[in-house]
Amino acid sequence: MADGQPAPSTETATVAVGGHTLRVSVCEHAASDAPPLFLLGGLGGNIELWDSLRAALPGRTTIAYDAPGTGRSSTHWRPLAISELAGVVSLLLDELHIGEVDVVGYSFGGFVAQELARREPRVRRLVLAATGCGMAQPGESTLPMTGRAAVSTPLAMASLMTPARYHATGPVGTGLLRLAFGDPTSIGLQSAARARRDAPPDWIGYWWQVMAASAWSSRGWLDEIRQPTLVVAGEHDPVAPPASGEFLAGRIPGARLVVVPDAGHSFLLADDVDGAAALIEGFLDQPSPDAQPVASSFPAT
Repeated sequence: MADGQPAPSTETATVAVGGHTLRVSVCEHAASDAPPLFLLGGLGGNIELWDSLRAALPGRTTIAYDAPGTGRSSTHWRPLAISELAGVVSLLLDELHIGEVDVVGYSFGGFVAQELARREPRVRRLVLAATGCGMAQPGESTLPMTGRAAVSTPLAMASLMTPARYHATGPVGTGLLRLAFGDPTSIGLQSAARARRDAPPDWIGYWWQVMAASAWSSRGWLDEIRQPTLVVAGEHDPVAPPASGEFLAGRIPGARLVVVPDAGHSFLLADDVDGAAALIEGFLDQPSPDAQPVASSFPAT
């Protein structure tokens, strides 16, 4: 943080929204006049998984929450569809008196982010990271238009089907997770492992999210997303391969794609996310993002 720059203040609170009790964290930077950045996490993800990225964005106000059934938020009595989860976020924005907002959607959170951008004119800009347009249709192994693989490997799929990885955070569990998610040993994931261990999701709540993801697709309406959009994909991500990012960027009007070289699924949750943070911040701060050329590689740090 630059000398003389005021430190952000972080407040974590429990907020009642639409019949849900949500744990919400606001890291407010009073000196910033940019819209706040709302962070939507992956399957079972909690607020703490964003610690590294938030620390790498010290000049921007960020908002994160434990989605229903995750972290320390309440679990609903039934599965909530992706569109309903986006509705919960809209209600939360109302409760927090948030007007214009930027959104980062990571993995499962990318599904919710797409729905939110589709329905919410207050979403100014959208970042979709390590995500796609939903599950492949029966009998499909490739995405239309790209002709490239768009399904997870069996090991990655097995890792996503249960919240076991939130409890197996020792060396063996971390090693298996790296293998399943294509994450190289060159990136540190210690902070993510601690976050998973300290606030694992409710087992039922996790399954509700899996059910929501399995029944959702944005293929039929991606062209309705009109916000400037940055799509970021890991080169070796078996969960959301680059083909998924290509499809999103090809269907969302004006979207741009960046492929992170030698990266797996967890590049946004790594201990060192300075490169990703610079990419996101540059996109959000661009005066005219529509004029930004399509990028095909990650910027050097």
